Amino acid sequence: MKKVYQTALFATLLALCLTGCNGSKKRGGGGGGGNVYSKYYKNQVDFNGNTVDDYHLNDTQGEELQKNIHHYLIDQHKTYLHYSSIARYYMKTDRLETTGQYECFYTGYNVGTNVTREHMWCCANSNNMWYRSSKELEWHMDDKKEQGEKENYWGGGSDLFQLRPATYEVNSARSNYKYYAYQGGETYKEISDTGAPYSLKYNDSQRTCEVADYFKGDVARTLMYIYMHYNSFDNYDVYYSKDFTPTYDLSQAVEKVTNQHTPYVCAPDRNDGSKWLQFNLIMNYSETECIRLLKEWNRMDQPSTLEKQRNDYICEYVQGNRNPFIDFPELVDKCFPDIN
Repeated sequence: MKKVYQTALFATLLALCLTGCNGSKKRGGGGGGGNVYSKYYKNQVDFNGNTVDDYHLNDTQGEELQKNIHHYLIDQHKTYLHYSSIARYYMKTDRLETTGQYECFYTGYNVGTNVTREHMWCCANSNNMWYRSSKELEWHMDDKKEQGEKENYWGGGSDLFQLRPATYEVNSARSNYKYYAYQGGETYKEISDTGAPYSLKYNDSQRTCEVADYFKGDVARTLMYIYMHYNSFDNYDVYYSKDFTPTYDLSQAVEKVTNQHTPYVCAPDRNDGSKWLQFNLIMNYSETECIRLLKEWNRMDQPSTLEKQRNDYICEYVQGNRNPFIDFPELVDKCFPDIN
C-alpha cells in the first residue's frame, strides 16, 4: 500500500471547506483558516463546561502553542481506555480498505487478527508516567466509571493514538529500544514479515531501532502528541485523584510511592523546570537533536490515509480528542521554531 499525500476524498472535502472558509485557498494552520479539520478546534466545550471559540493553533508558536495544544487535548480527551480493550478498536482504526486486514506497524504487512499492541512510546521509557497499576476498566471525564481487573495500563499507556497493531516477532525485536537513524558504516539487523514491503532495523547492543521512512512521520506526530498531552504546561492540568475521579488539585492526586508507578493525566514539572516526558527518553539523541529529527521525519512523511482514518475514528467514537499534528503537520515546526 503506497502512502498518498492527498486522496480524492480529502481533496473533495478540502475544496468544500475552502469554499466556505473566508475564501482562503491556503491550508489552515489551526483553529481558524481553511483546513477541513478546523471545526474540531472551534466551538468546543472545555473541561469546565465553557465554550472555547478557538484553541488558537493558527496564530501562535513555541511554548504558547504547546500550551494551546495541551489545553485542547485535556479538554477533549473524555475517555481514558483500559489497556485490555485496545485491540477491539483495531478493526476500525487500522484495517485497510483495500485488503480488509490490519497494517502491521514497522513492516506494512497485511495481517489478520494475530497481532499485539505496540506502544510507540514504550512504557519502560515513559519516566514512570504509565504502568500496569489501574483498577479501572475505563476512566471517563464525566465520572462514569466501569470496574475492571487490576494490573492494567491507563493514561498514556493505553492511549489509542500511540498503540498500533504489530506482529509478535517484530514487536519482540523492537523491544523498548530507542528510535534512531543509522548512518553509513553503522551495523544493524533487519526484521520483517514474509512478503511485507518494509523492515525494522535494530541493534541489540546499542538498544536502538530505526523505522522505515514510510512510518517515520507516524512516529514523529505520535511522539509530539504524547509529549504535549501528558506533560504539564501550566495550572490547567487534570490529575487522577485517589478515588479515580478528575481533580485539578495535585495534593489530591495519586501519589508516587516505592515500587509503584504514577499514572498522571498530566505530570507536574520537575523541580528543575524540565518535563517528565522528554524526547530523549525514547530517542537515542540529545533533546535538541531529537526535536530536529522529529521535525525532519514529519516533513518527509506526510499523514497517510490510514493516519487520518485513525484520527477520525478515535475522535468520533472512542476518546473524543484528535491528534492535531495529523490534522496540521506544520504544528510540529511551529512548536519548536528555534530548532532547525
